[in-house]
Amino acid sequence: MPHQVELTIVAPVTEGHAEELQQHLQDLGDKPAALPFGELANLHFARFFVLQETHDLAGQAIPAKLIFLSDVDGPAEPYMAALVETFGGMLDEIFRHCVAYPTGDSLTTENRLAFLRSRTVSAATAYVNTVGRSVQQIRQEAGLREVIEDYLDQSEGELSGRSATEIRSAIRDFVFGERSLRWARRPAPPPELWWRVR
Repeated sequence: MPHQVELTIVAPVTEGHAEELQQHLQDLGDKPAALPFGELANLHFARFFVLQETHDLAGQAIPAKLIFLSDVDGPAEPYMAALVETFGGMLDEIFRHCVAYPTGDSLTTENRLAFLRSRTVSAATAYVNTVGRSVQQIRQEAGLREVIEDYLDQSEGELSGRSATEIRSAIRDFVFGERSLRWARRPAPPPELWWRVR
């Protein structure tokens, strides 16, 4: 089973582009369908945001940066390739505001990937909400819950007055009797031992 990994990309914003980039990201946020992250099968979470230009304690300027955070079923490399394949044009609209992003004839899949890889940073820490659960497992379990809720709604009269143990048994029989829910009869495989030990 895949384990979850974080992918963080930090790209300096071209001078004078931070406000336009911030507005573009806000516009995308108002239209979630513009970046349909649900199409990426192993993505748990993703977010773009801009760190505005500031100064350090010595007064030195720190340029604005575009941050892209992701939490995915590992490894991250296939996800990055899928990200570029699925959202190439939209990524161009976002990252074109960043220093050294490819343009013109150099705007190829390989160069997009090289840019993202070169700006990938290691995270000191990462929050994982569903440790050891793949996106597929989470989606299946959410679907299972809906199917069970529908079953309970349709069987309300039949199950009314039964004990909790009897209702649980009826639900179990229903799930085990549904061919489409065969996957639910087996426990999901845990992440690899090396990942759990780490």
